[in-house]
Amino acid sequence: MELESLDDAVAEAETVVAEMAKDVLPGSLRRDLVVEVREEQSPPLVEAVLAFKVKVTADRQKTK
Repeated sequence: MELESLDDAVAEAETVVAEMAKDVLPGSLRRDLVVEVREEQSPPLVEAVLAFKVKVTADRQKTK
């Protein structure tokens, strides 16, 4: 995919990581999603990271 500018690369990375989240987060307790935008074999120009964690703080025996 060819992008016109760095701003376009940032927007695309944000969109892709959000779309990935819809597919993998339901039912997950922890996920780290990473999308990198790069030019051919170069180091990443943009990295979008979404870290998701669910922490159960209630005693499961008391909530039944």
